[in-house]
Amino acid sequence: LSLGHYALWKNGFEHGDISIWNLMWDATNKCGTLNDWDLAYVRETEGKGPAKERTGTLPFMARELLEEPGQQRLYRHEVESFIWVITYF
Repeated sequence: LSLGHYALWKNGFEHGDISIWNLMWDATNKCGTLNDWDLAYVRETEGKGPAKERTGTLPFMARELLEEPGQQRLYRHEVESFIWVITYF
């Protein structure tokens, strides 16, 4: 799941809403799926995210995005969301 997410990020896709409600587990194939890409942002490969975009489920958002309005979304913010999901369980 994390490798697929990283590959999408490197190709310009930012999910922006990683939460327990957007992660699914397929017990048959034993793999995870990150769904709900309707609010995802597509950016230039070399650029960063939109300057003032604050999508996401509050309990799982990166702390820096919540505390600093206008902060650009970086890959580490998405990783922090994954960590919040893991600690939720």
